[in-house]
Amino acid sequence: MKLADYFENHNGIGVLSTANKDGKVNGALYARPHIQDNKAIFLAAPNNTLQNLKENIFAHYLFKQEGQGYEGVRLQLQLLKIDQDQDRADKLRRKHKDKENYAYILEFEIIEAHDLIGREKIS
Repeated sequence: MKLADYFENHNGIGVLSTANKDGKVNGALYARPHIQDNKAIFLAAPNNTLQNLKENIFAHYLFKQEGQGYEGVRLQLQLLKIDQDQDRADKLRRKHKDKENYAYILEFEIIEAHDLIGREKIS
């Protein structure tokens, strides 16, 4: 399965989990990532997730595909950069394109990708 195709063609609910430098964990609902060159790209507001990533560059994304059963993907992530280019952010938006919401662009290396259930790796 190609992750870029998967996320473009499946709807569901996703949770991005981060921790601060002391290990205090935060989970937040996040839209499907954009996948480019083994990178996962998310848009983020100035919130706990953003603050945690400034202290600890590792994160985990869990995506449960719509429908019955437990289909989905888990991504182990390492932050590469936080971008503040609003023109790029506007191009990445799938929804709320008419609003002028400030967004940070979180760009992650995908360390590992797994099915939602089990140990099956996704390449």
